[in-house]
Amino acid sequence: MSSIVDRIEREAGVPGLASILAEKLDPTDLQSLLLEVYRMRAARRSPADVLLDHGRNRFVAPSPVTPARALEWELALLAELPPDFEAVTLSPVCPLGTSSVVAGVSQNWAVATSRNTEVVSDSSNVLALECALRRRKLLPEDGKSVAPVHLAASHRLLRTERFLRANSYAHFSTFVLCSAGRTRGGLEFELAQLKCHVAFYVRALRRWARTSACGLRAAASARVRPRPCSKRAFSHHWRKSTRTWIVSWMPNARKAATTTGTFASRSTHGLRPARCWSWPTAAPWLGPRLC
Repeated sequence: MSSIVDRIEREAGVPGLASILAEKLDPTDLQSLLLEVYRMRAARRSPADVLLDHGRNRFVAPSPVTPARALEWELALLAELPPDFEAVTLSPVCPLGTSSVVAGVSQNWAVATSRNTEVVSDSSNVLALECALRRRKLLPEDGKSVAPVHLAASHRLLRTERFLRANSYAHFSTFVLCSAGRTRGGLEFELAQLKCHVAFYVRALRRWARTSACGLRAAASARVRPRPCSKRAFSHHWRKSTRTWIVSWMPNARKAATTTGTFASRSTHGLRPARCWSWPTAAPWLGPRLC
């Protein structure tokens, strides 16, 4: 427990207040309590208070990127989406713990709501859950179904970390792929989907570089051979076989930015041997970032 929580409990005169709220109240009761608390706090605010908060709260500031430019990038991605992928529109919120439980990151990275949900901070986790649900629906029909599920989503994320880069913001756009299917041993399914996902982003970047008026020059290569291997060998193979994505701005070619993507594993708990793989991207190379 943090020193801040200790201080709050001392000043409130209720030892163990955080534990009482977290462990002894049902989720619906906690929701009702928080709704009333925020109703009372909102009733005390004036329009001037709201305006002041809007001006200084980094979570609510609008993006400097125009909708037309963001749409241009999204259309390039959708145009290159493989036919077996279904594009879905995600909700702005997801179940509480989606990032901390599925991905194992700190819960403090997500903005929790008073209704036992959290604002989406990583859409790849949400797509992994959706893939798991769709795979589960296939099992009653065929308990040994090997039919894969392929989903894609363009979504706006909200994160609480403070990014130090000049063109980074608390909310930004991502386009994520996620594939789920029955493992065939030797990580054969995972490697095949890795090759598919990387190839998609290579094609999308090249299309955007050709059609965009920003003067972007992109070069990307990935050599992924879908061969059976162990998890350790897969990690080593991924690092050695995938080349760095390089993007440079013209006409000043010296100002080149280099980014290496991170491939994220998403296991569907309770549905093994099904596995979900996703390659999230926030397109930070499109400088300024699609925020």
